Amino acid sequence: MHYVKKSLSCALLIIIMVIGFALAGTIQVSAEAPGVITIISSDTTWTKADSPHNLTGPLLVSNGVTLTIEAGVTVNLEGYELRVDGILRVIGNVKDQIRFNDGLIALTEFSTGWNEQTGTGCIIENAFFDNVEVNSNVALSIINSTINRQVSVVGQSLVWGNELGWTSITGSSIPITKNVIGTLKVYDCSLEIHENTIHFLDIEGSSFEIFNNTINGRIEGSVDSVVISDNTLGGVGFYEQDISGTQIRHLHANSATITGNIIARGICLSGESSTITNNNITGYTDSYEYRFLWGYETEYYQTPGIILSGDGYVSGNRVVDCSVGVEGGTTIEGNLLLNNENGIRAKAKDVIIRNNTITAGGAYTGISGSSGDGTVTIENNVIGNGFYIGILTHSQAVIRSNTISHNEFGIFCGSKGSAIIELNRIDNNDVGIHVLSQASITNNTIANSGTAVLLENVSSVNINFNNIEDSRQHSIYLEETTGNVDATNNWWGTADPQAINLTIHDYKYDFDLGRVDFVPFLTEPNPEEMSTPIPEFPSWLLVPLFLMATFAVVVVRKRLVG
Repeated sequence: MHYVKKSLSCALLIIIMVIGFALAGTIQVSAEAPGVITIISSDTTWTKADSPHNLTGPLLVSNGVTLTIEAGVTVNLEGYELRVDGILRVIGNVKDQIRFNDGLIALTEFSTGWNEQTGTGCIIENAFFDNVEVNSNVALSIINSTINRQVSVVGQSLVWGNELGWTSITGSSIPITKNVIGTLKVYDCSLEIHENTIHFLDIEGSSFEIFNNTINGRIEGSVDSVVISDNTLGGVGFYEQDISGTQIRHLHANSATITGNIIARGICLSGESSTITNNNITGYTDSYEYRFLWGYETEYYQTPGIILSGDGYVSGNRVVDCSVGVEGGTTIEGNLLLNNENGIRAKAKDVIIRNNTITAGGAYTGISGSSGDGTVTIENNVIGNGFYIGILTHSQAVIRSNTISHNEFGIFCGSKGSAIIELNRIDNNDVGIHVLSQASITNNTIANSGTAVLLENVSSVNINFNNIEDSRQHSIYLEETTGNVDATNNWWGTADPQAINLTIHDYKYDFDLGRVDFVPFLTEPNPEEMSTPIPEFPSWLLVPLFLMATFAVVVVRKRLVG
């Protein structure tokens, strides 16, 4: 009798427990044996009163089911996965955050993504994740939360006001704003990124607007179009040297606008069309070590300012203390390039370089122009204070209205192409103009040079209507130049033909050199405005003047003898 009663009691207890589980719709998370999967099959809320909630194995939120976690709850994942096929709503508040510890939260493609318009779907707000990875295959709203491990979201995810570690966002058009992010990788997106602090940014996709951010590292990637404006950046693209050479990874964009940024490690950009304006770029001294004999040596180098591969317009930038101010581009104008090892290196087919101010960092060239079959036009620039060469060309060049001073060579025209050199002020250089090719040198002022014009192995050159003054050694110096040189109608700082002739190194000193023809010459400085003719010293007067001078000498001697 007692046995029957005991059996009936056990059966009744089991029935009550089963009904209880069915009504609850879930099994208590902490009641399962360790490692066994727990399934939530009906809408469930984890309350603060029952906190902490500890997983004893993987947990699945079934499709169509919502798991809501209240403010102030602590969830210890204990290294397990919380997988969501339904909806996860984690909504804390500023004073009472929700905390997750140690594990993985995975939102599958079967879960319900966030819908910004309706405010429905998966959401994480005011939560702290310590050593928890969040991986979502649907749109997810993450607001005012901290996740110190990897975050990966897709679709129209909202990411706002968070502190995140490594973060990946794919296929979104919703702005990313007001976050602190370690590494941000954005793929197949067309969106705005603004008012964030990011260590490293990698972008791939259609179009981006990146503004008002602090990006301590660099921006890399490949996009159709990008606007990068008013940020503080570690760099755009990547430049590094090591013992094997130089490595450059450009940010690639078919259309790029980079404007108004403060940049520490320069811009490396490739693409069809780019506009780079009004940035403040400061060079960075980097280094690498290499093994040498029994120890290691350290090599230091400067990062570049702006390196372009492709067409580009570069204007209004301030570039300081870099290995090169600007390399590449088709129009480079109105930039202030200070204390760089090289100022501008032109590489496109046809290049215009104008209205720049370039001062030396004690190294190489102010402007280096090499345009292949094209023409480089260099005009209205101020270049000087310590370059080895102020302007260097190796192609067709027009060099006009520049001020070039205090360099070893003012202008150096290489053996390729020809140059038109006109209306420049070339002052206080060791050599004013050095020519190894064809050149027309007109209407320049070349003053206070060691040698004003050095012609080396030149086949065709004319030097006319220039002011060539106060040369310390030579006004014109021929080196391996066998043809005669037309140097007529210049002002030489004097109207004394003999004094002029003595400043010219030509056939008088070497049988194998050509002759410099300097008569007729100007009798006063050329104001470089040829609308008003300048008086010349005509060549036909040389013989009469010589005869008159001879006659005067004879008369004076006779009087003295008498």
